[in-house]
Amino acid sequence: MKIYQILLISFITIGTLIQTQCPAGCICAVGNICSGCNPAFGYDSFAKTCTPCPAGTFQSGSGTGICLACTSLDATCNTCNPGDGSCSGCNRGYFYTPANLSCTICGVNTWSAGNTAASCQTCVNAQCTSC
Repeated sequence: MKIYQILLISFITIGTLIQTQCPAGCICAVGNICSGCNPAFGYDSFAKTCTPCPAGTFQSGSGTGICLACTSLDATCNTCNPGDGSCSGCNRGYFYTPANLSCTICGVNTWSAGNTAASCQTCVNAQCTSC
């Protein structure tokens, strides 16, 4: 019995020494073993680790959550924040307002490439087709 206990303790000690850092996105407690995920990461139960949420998904809590589909994606918003699901980028023809995490349509004779553009540009000549 004592040999088994020594081998078990040695194995645990060696395993702890081998993994010296907490894996990216993980919440680690004892021995740098992943026990949950930070926001923007989903838990992979097969690999027992956390992976970044894919585009169009988010995970806002801490723990062993799964990445959920962003509900902020619509005709104006094309990118969501993987940590809380809020809009973080706009479609073409809209500009992004960080203060309220939303997209606003460009006015007449203006255009925007979208994404995180903070304002719309004035159309010059035949520069854009939707002015």
